[in-house]
Amino acid sequence: MILYRPVGLQELELIYDSGMTAFPARLPQQPIFYPVLQLEYARQVASDWNVKNGQLAGYVTQFKVEDDFIDQFEEHTVGGSQYQEFWIPAEEVEEFNRHIVGHIKVLEAHFGGAFQGFIPEKFGLQGKNAVDQFTQLANSYLYKRMEFYLEIKRNHKAVFLNYPFWQTYNFKNSGLKEKILQAIKEAWLTSFPKIPLPLPVQEDTLPIKQTDARAYAQRLADPVDEDIMPEEDTDSYLVVNPVDEEPPPIKQTYSRPLVDSVDEDSTPVEQINSHTLISSVHEDAAPVEDTDADAPAQHFVSPLREDGTRINQTSSRFSQGIQLGLSGKYHEAIAELSKAVEQDPGHVVARTSLGVAFRRLGEDDRALSCYEAALRIDPIYAEAHYFRANLLYSQGNVREAITGYTVAIGLQPELIVTHQEPAPQDRLTDYSPAPAEMYSIARPAHRILALNKALEANPRQADLFKERAAAYERLRNYVQAIADYSSSLEIEPHDANVFHLRGIAYEQIGQLSRAQEDYQRAIAIHPQLADEYINRGVTFGQMGQFRQSIDSLTEAIRLAPRNPDSYFNRGTVYLQQGDFEKAIDDFSNVVRLSPRDETAYYWRGISNEETGRRGEAIADYRQFLAMSQDAKARKEIEKKLKQWNAGKPDRTRSHSTGPNDRHKATPIDSEQPDRNLDLYDFLTVVGRRALNSTWLGSGVNCYGESAEELFSFIEQDQPIEGQDFLRITSGIQQTVEGDFTGFDSGSTSHWIFIRAWNGNGFYIEINDPKLKERLKTQFPWMEEVEGASPPYESLFLPVEAGR
Repeated sequence: MILYRPVGLQELELIYDSGMTAFPARLPQQPIFYPVLQLEYARQVASDWNVKNGQLAGYVTQFKVEDDFIDQFEEHTVGGSQYQEFWIPAEEVEEFNRHIVGHIKVLEAHFGGAFQGFIPEKFGLQGKNAVDQFTQLANSYLYKRMEFYLEIKRNHKAVFLNYPFWQTYNFKNSGLKEKILQAIKEAWLTSFPKIPLPLPVQEDTLPIKQTDARAYAQRLADPVDEDIMPEEDTDSYLVVNPVDEEPPPIKQTYSRPLVDSVDEDSTPVEQINSHTLISSVHEDAAPVEDTDADAPAQHFVSPLREDGTRINQTSSRFSQGIQLGLSGKYHEAIAELSKAVEQDPGHVVARTSLGVAFRRLGEDDRALSCYEAALRIDPIYAEAHYFRANLLYSQGNVREAITGYTVAIGLQPELIVTHQEPAPQDRLTDYSPAPAEMYSIARPAHRILALNKALEANPRQADLFKERAAAYERLRNYVQAIADYSSSLEIEPHDANVFHLRGIAYEQIGQLSRAQEDYQRAIAIHPQLADEYINRGVTFGQMGQFRQSIDSLTEAIRLAPRNPDSYFNRGTVYLQQGDFEKAIDDFSNVVRLSPRDETAYYWRGISNEETGRRGEAIADYRQFLAMSQDAKARKEIEKKLKQWNAGKPDRTRSHSTGPNDRHKATPIDSEQPDRNLDLYDFLTVVGRRALNSTWLGSGVNCYGESAEELFSFIEQDQPIEGQDFLRITSGIQQTVEGDFTGFDSGSTSHWIFIRAWNGNGFYIEINDPKLKERLKTQFPWMEEVEGASPPYESLFLPVEAGR
C-alpha cells in the first residue's frame, strides 16, 4: 500500500539519518503516528500547518508498506471529510518501519518566507543559511570545481534537505540556477545513487525562453559549461533572468549541423557587469574596462556605434595583434590584443587569441582566464572550449579536459582534424593531436565528418541522419541529435525507432513531456517495439552480457511503463549482479502492476533475504505459498521457513529451483563460467607503470561485482587513476569487450592500448619493450601479431589458455 506523511524539516532530518528507510520514534507527548492515504491530505497539512510552524517547511513523503502488516490497522476518516489516515500507536512505530518497502521518497516541499534551511556545522557551508549555501556552491562550481564536488560529499545532509528549497527559490539568475541544480543532481547521483534527491518540481514543466538559438543550443547540449557569469554584487542572491516561454521546434537543414546554421552575428548575448575576466591580465598587459551592466556584449564584430573610429581602432589592434602572434612576437601581440579587448569587450576571438598568446609564454593562469571569459560571452565558441581543454590536459587535469574536448568536438567535429591542416591566419590557435588519441571522442567525430559529406551529396537519406544523430549523442550534443532525428522523420515519418531515440535525447535535456510524446508515438506505430526490447534484454542476459541486458530492458520500460515483464526481467539481472535494492524495486513494480504474480513475490523474497531483511522475505515467501502450485518451489520455501521458525541456520542457499517459467519473464540463468584470465591479472604483471597511469575506457561490456562502478566512469568519459583501475578490475569477473588506454602522468600520448576481443582475449599495443618481454615471460602463450605502427608493438593474449 502506498501511504503519505507530511513532515517538517526536523523530522526529515531524522528520516535522512535512517537512510530514508524509517520514521523517527514518537515523542512522549505524541502517542499516535499518523500516516495518511491521500496525497492531497498530506499536501494540505504540509502547506497549511508545517509551513507556518517550527522551521517553516513542510515536506510530503511517500512510502510503501506491506499489505499484510497495514491491514491490521483500521482506517480513520478525519472530521467527516474524504481524508483517511491510519493510527499507529507510538510503541509500534519501530515495527511499522520494518514493514516499509524500499525507500521513503520526498514528493513535494513547501516553505515559509523566513525559511533558513538546514545549517551545517562544518566545512565550506558551515553556518550559512540555505540561500548562502547555494551561492557558495555556485561560486565553487564555477571557479573551484573540485571543492564543489567535495562539499556535496561532506555536507550531503544539507544538500539533500535544502535542494527542494533551491529548486523553488527565485534566485536572480535562473540560467545559472538551473545549471548548478543540474550539476548538484549529477554529482549526487555519482556519490549517493541509492537515495534520490527530492525533486518536487517536475522538470518537464519548466519553460525555456529561446531568445538566442545559439545560447539555447549550448545550454541544452552541455549543462556543465560556465555560460552564465556569477554575480559580483555584495548580496547573496543571483542575477534575475526569468524564463517564461516554451522553445519553438528545432528545424534541421539537410547537410549542415544545427550549430553552424545560425548566423554568428545574429543575436547578442547579455553580458553582466564582468570584471572577472580581465583581472587575469596583470601588470604587463593593458587593463580592460568593465562593461556596462545594461550593454549587450558584442559577438565577433561590434555593431555600429556613434564613434565609428573606435570600431576601426579595434579592428586595427586585433589585426596587428594577430600578425605579431603569428610571427612569434607574443609579448607585443598581448599588448595589442589587450587593447583590442579593452575597446571591444565582446570580441570573443580577440579574447581567445589573447589566451593563446599567454599560453605560448607559459602564463597558463592568464590563458585560462581569457578562455573562460570568452566562453561566458559565447558559451558555444568551440575553439575556446578546445584550447581550454588543451591547457587543462597539459596540467594533468585529464577529467575536466575530456569534458571540454567532448563539448568542443560535439559543437564542431572538424576540430578533431584541425591539427593536420595549415594554421589559420585570422586568429591565434592552439590545435593539438591530443584529442585524436581520446578514442571515445575521435570515433564519433570522424564519423560525423564523413556523414556530413555524404549528406551534402545526398540529403534525402534518413539512415544517414539517424546515424549522425547517434554520433552527436555520444558527444553529448543532444540538441543536434534531436535535429537530425527530426530530419530523419521528415523523410521517413513512420520510423518507430527514431521516435524512441529522439525521446531519449529529449529526456537527456530535461524535456520529459516531449520525451513521453515520442515514446507514445513509437508504440503507436510499432506496438511490439517494447516486446522486442524485452526479448533482446533476455537474450543478452542469457549470454552473460548484463549491462546490455539492463539497457535493453530499461528501454522497454521507457516505451511501455505498465508492462510488468520488463521490470521482472530487469530485476532478475540486478539480482545476479548483486544489486538487491534495485532488484527489490523492480519486483515491487511487478507486484504493483500485477498483484497476482507469484514469481515476483518469490524473487523479491530472495532479494530481501540477501539483504538481511528476513521479515520482508518471510512475508514474500508466505505470499508466494498462498498463490503457487509449483511443488518443487513450495518445498524449498517451506523448508526454509521451517528452519527459520526453529532458529536454525539456512544451509540450502539454493535459488536454482525457482517457480515455473512464464512468458517473456523467464529468470535469466545465474550460472557463470569459472573466472578466466582478465584485466586484473594483466595489470598486476605490468606493475608500477599501470598504477601510476591514468586510464580511459570506451565501449566496455563486462560483468562482476564492480562492473557498475566501471560503467559509471566509462559513461561519463571520466579518467580512472591507476590505483582505482586496479581495484575496480579486481572485481570484474570477465571483460567481454572494450578499449582501455593508459597515459603516463602529464603525457599527451598513450603508452599502451588494450582491446578486449569478444571475450576471447586481449589485443595489446605497447611502446615499452621491457614490459613487452615481461608480459611474454609471464604469459608464454601470448602471441606477437601485426597491426601496430611504430613505436608500438602488438600482441594478443588469449584468455582460455590462462584458466
